[in-house]
Amino acid sequence: MKWFLAIFAMTGVANAGTCRWTENGTTHFSENCPPGVTVEERRYGGTVPLNSTPAPSLIIEQGQRAQAAMNAREAADETRRQKWRDEARIDRLKKQAKGNGKGLNQSWDELAADARSRRQARDELDNINRQKAGLPPKSDLERRVDRLEKQRRWDRLRNTAEMDEIRRKQRFGQ
Repeated sequence: MKWFLAIFAMTGVANAGTCRWTENGTTHFSENCPPGVTVEERRYGGTVPLNSTPAPSLIIEQGQRAQAAMNAREAADETRRQKWRDEARIDRLKKQAKGNGKGLNQSWDELAADARSRRQARDELDNINRQKAGLPPKSDLERRVDRLEKQRRWDRLRNTAEMDEIRRKQRFGQ
C-alpha cells in the first residue's frame, strides 16, 4: 500500500477536463474529445497527469491572473501610502496653524512671519476640507473677504467688551 501511495505522489495529478474513448481496441484519454468517436466517459474537473503539458492558453491565463492580483495589491499599497502622506501633511498644517508657540516673545519680523505662516496653513487646511466636501477651493478674494469679516467680528467683540468695562466703571463709581 505504501508503494502505491509513493508512486501516486510522484506522478501527481491536476484538475482538468478529461475524455475517454476506445478506438481499435485502444483506450484513449484526452482533454478534448475528437469528433466522430463514441465517448465512453467525460469528466470535468477530473484528473490528468501533472507531467502532461498544459494548454498554452491556460499558462497565459494563470500568468494574467497572477499579474492582475499583483497589480491590485500594489495599487492598494500605494493608496494606503498616499493616505498616510496626506494625514501626515494635515498634521503638519495643524501644528503650523497653531503658530510657533513663542507668542509675543519674539521680534516684530518673527511675529509677522509666524502670522503669515499660520494664515497660509489655515487656508490650505480649509482648501483640503472643501475638497473632501466636494467643493472648489476658495479664491484669494473669498479668503480676503472672510478675513475682513472675521476681523470685523473681533472688533465688534472688543468694542462690546470695552463698552461693558466703561459701564461697569460708571455703575460702581471707579
